[in-house]
Amino acid sequence: MIPDSYLGLFCLCLLLSTSNAALETIELVHNGDFENAHELWREQVGSWQRRDSKDAAVSDQYYHSIRFSLRTSNGTVWQIIPMQPCSDLKLSFWLYLQTVPTFPKGRTIAGADLWAIKGTNKKAISYYVTGQQRYQRENVMDVYIPDMQRDKWNYVLRNVEEDFKNSYPEIDLNQIETFNLTVWAYQSPEPMAYWDDFSLTCERETLKRTPGETASPPQTLPTTPSVTPTQQTTVPPTQPTMDQWPLLVLGLVAVIVIAAIFVLRKKTGTGE
Repeated sequence: MIPDSYLGLFCLCLLLSTSNAALETIELVHNGDFENAHELWREQVGSWQRRDSKDAAVSDQYYHSIRFSLRTSNGTVWQIIPMQPCSDLKLSFWLYLQTVPTFPKGRTIAGADLWAIKGTNKKAISYYVTGQQRYQRENVMDVYIPDMQRDKWNYVLRNVEEDFKNSYPEIDLNQIETFNLTVWAYQSPEPMAYWDDFSLTCERETLKRTPGETASPPQTLPTTPSVTPTQQTTVPPTQPTMDQWPLLVLGLVAVIVIAAIFVLRKKTGTGE
């Protein structure tokens, strides 16, 4: 049977470990607001890469936050996102569909694709935002986002785990090595698509920290601090310790025995 002291210590350690655990929301997209505009102009480096610098570019004509957004006019940009196991994956972004007069209305086909990649296996969900003449692509499942309004900012929020579960039940997202987030438009310019504030978030377990505290290895329970020889002092105990009681009892018994022997010898010597 486990002693109560050991059981109490185990419960204390369990309580400390569970109370320090927490779920932290992590942003996986870099430069999702396109405010670091110079990153989009680099080839094969930076947060975003692009296929055609003329047809996909940072713009300040329309923007949802701060100053810039991404305009896709028959162009494509993408970002490679390394992955680790996490939960509650969510994708969100803002979209502005500009009406362009004198052009055939509604020709543009635009979307944001999220490719799940493990080794050579690639599967994607394409979140279409405009365009009725979508075409089938290998290893791509379409999720059409309806009711996108013209000439105003529209907010899109998707539960990535649910979308992949419905489209690819065999895929375990915790086994994914990378995501490829691709934003594109074809047959522009009506409507012209502007994108802003891309976000891909997930939750991972971490240790609770107070504001301003840096991450550190898990702490053990405090122990009695050690002191150097010059710091050590000897304080005489004011009362016997538990280890001293047996010696005291033995000494008392010895005194009683000696006293008894002395009394007996004295009586024998006097002839009593």
